[in-house]
Amino acid sequence: MRPRLRHVELRHAVEAAERDCRRERDTLRRALDRLHARGERHAAGWLLGSGLATGAIAARLPLLALLRAARFVADAALFVRRLPIGLPDDQHATPSTERGA
Repeated sequence: MRPRLRHVELRHAVEAAERDCRRERDTLRRALDRLHARGERHAAGWLLGSGLATGAIAARLPLLALLRAARFVADAALFVRRLPIGLPDDQHATPSTERGA
């Protein structure tokens, strides 16, 4: 059989649980207060660092677009150079060494 708790024992158990809960809540509140104080001390650094990081990311996007455009132009130029356009090599006009006839 399960032992039955009396009213007084239940009240003591509830009070002990409430004390534990208050102690844990106070510990959490102190830890959060320390965290907030640390955040306030370092707020300027975090703001500056996040601004620099955002600027670096924002600067990278147009740079990547320019690099893609430059690569496209270079690839197009190389493709055009390889095209067999113009006269064959044996039909090229060669300058004559003779002067006027």
